[in-house]
Amino acid sequence: MKFIFSILGFFLFANVVCAQKIADKPELKIHTKFTLELITKDSTQFDYRILKSEPYKSDNDSDSARKALDDSLKFNQVQGVFTNGNFGSRKATLLVIKTGNENPLDYNLYIQRNGKRKFKKTSTINISQSPTIEVWQEELSSLKILDFKKVKVSPILPEIKIDTTCYSTYDILDGNKLFEKQLPFVLDIVTDNRKKIEIDKVKRYEDSINSIEKSNWGYLNNLLIKKDERYMDGYLNSRKIAQPLVFEITECPFLKRNTAYYFTKRKKDIRLVMFQWKLRWVDGWQSKDHLSISENYNEKFEFLKTKLSEFMSIDKKEHPNHSSDSYEIVWFKKNDILAKLSFYINDRYKNYSLSLHIYKEE
Repeated sequence: MKFIFSILGFFLFANVVCAQKIADKPELKIHTKFTLELITKDSTQFDYRILKSEPYKSDNDSDSARKALDDSLKFNQVQGVFTNGNFGSRKATLLVIKTGNENPLDYNLYIQRNGKRKFKKTSTINISQSPTIEVWQEELSSLKILDFKKVKVSPILPEIKIDTTCYSTYDILDGNKLFEKQLPFVLDIVTDNRKKIEIDKVKRYEDSINSIEKSNWGYLNNLLIKKDERYMDGYLNSRKIAQPLVFEITECPFLKRNTAYYFTKRKKDIRLVMFQWKLRWVDGWQSKDHLSISENYNEKFEFLKTKLSEFMSIDKKEHPNHSSDSYEIVWFKKNDILAKLSFYINDRYKNYSLSLHIYKEE
């Protein structure tokens, strides 16, 4: 019991001491612009004295109060405007405050509500050389600042340079030559449907061009081939499609080309081949630092359109071709083989999408 009374006595004494400290501090009335001079207590804490206090007219917004503060302050000064005003569309009590100190400062602030006698502690935002704003959705009559404390700032680490060096057998022009040779091969395997032998042939071919086999997770969602007024998801011509074989090559400096070979679960015959050109990633970052991305994507799209036109005809009758400022869809056809070339570009948000689906219509 004595222990409990001792603890209660300690907290009571602490509250009395704190209340006395607050009582000793100067009171700043509403509608006041004030300048404080910091007085060093130790390496991190400051007391203060009022250097200047002057009336400030009411019914202002936060922007006007911000502009009322001096552009530059001495390192040992704090300046603020305590007033009523508008914060957006609402009436509020505002404290706009800043310091000339190079370090951010924390401070203990006590407020007095209209009609109340006691000052109550309130939370605050650290202040810096740029003005910060405290807002209360009620009328206050006065405030008191107990003290200031320097905020420890984490050191700024040097900027990390990402190695964007591209290591690959191919650049973009090499990638174009590779596609030019690969297109007849793809048209051949999609046309003939020679069951499992196609899969072995694909693996040998991809190995010959030094591509890398990649995860096929989520690739069924890319089967956006419209048939009978719906988009196929995991099916093609009413046949269940397995997750594809996926291979990747890099076209320096910034492109990754994925090739996905879709085959049926039962017969293991390849029914669709999809090409995708994406921005490559370097250590978790997309390589968006190349100023020529947009130009090179457009050149790649025009190359594909020209090359497909040499092997197939643009299909303007059965399928919806579309062209706008942001995307273009072109359909090609040769006998019962269809190719859908899709291109989307948004330079503002650095979004680019270029894909080609080739499959046999049944």
